[in-house]
Amino acid sequence: MEVQVSKNVRIIPRLDIKGPNLVKGIHLEGLRVLGKPEDFAAQYYADGADELLYLDIVASLYQRNNLTAIVEKTAEKIFIPLTVGGSIRTNEDIGKILKAGADKVAINGSDQQSSFYFEGGKNLRIAMHPSVNRS
Repeated sequence: MEVQVSKNVRIIPRLDIKGPNLVKGIHLEGLRVLGKPEDFAAQYYADGADELLYLDIVASLYQRNNLTAIVEKTAEKIFIPLTVGGSIRTNEDIGKILKAGADKVAINGSDQQSSFYFEGGKNLRIAMHPSVNRS
């Protein structure tokens, strides 16, 4: 069955990653491992996705950033923009992810220890969650 999609609509699947695995949330209580992220990315690419978004959903909790190998494997299989986020804290982290094959990085601005000076803003997506100190 072929679905007709308006040219104004872009299909951008979000793939949640924990460690080396693609995961799916189960009723907001747990996670189920689905498989290798690069295999699912290749299938989304084959099915016509316009872009992909990888998010390491527990990277900040464990203070890690291990998406580089996954991004390298994925970049060999897909030829659409790939945005990557999850525990990206420094300019070096940004550089590693982009060199691995990502087209854009996503940064969550709630991490108070993150500090960035990055030129070339078309590669950067920032979600800010400022807290108000009312003392």
